[in-house]
Amino acid sequence: MQWCKEIVLEGGSFFYFADEDTHALHQMRQTQTDFPITSDYQYIAGRDDEFASPGEFFAAIENYVSISRPDALFIDTMNKAIKPQSMTKYARDDYSYYRYELDPWSKLSHKHQVAILMATHSVKKANQIYSDPL
Repeated sequence: MQWCKEIVLEGGSFFYFADEDTHALHQMRQTQTDFPITSDYQYIAGRDDEFASPGEFFAAIENYVSISRPDALFIDTMNKAIKPQSMTKYARDDYSYYRYELDPWSKLSHKHQVAILMATHSVKKANQIYSDPL
């Protein structure tokens, strides 16, 4: 959320796919980070909104990016954006798996000049504010 706020306050636009959030939780996070509601920040709360099925997720993001032209987008979590490793031919090769699965996203980023950040879940403390979110 802090990264989104910084980009918007610098004059950019942002799209956040928050797969595990409700609207209430997402809005609470905006309040905690003192991030005002603005048209330059759009989000999908995955627990409340239907965005796209897993098989249509990339196409839906590509369509959104081509129409709305955000400067950056955040996909939380990346398991919505890529196939599970066990379901690919790269089940035992992490490097090839990520290279293959993330290649369309890299091309999308380049084509539309949009920064794409995807998160995985790791240990985090709820409500913690970081001085440098990256």
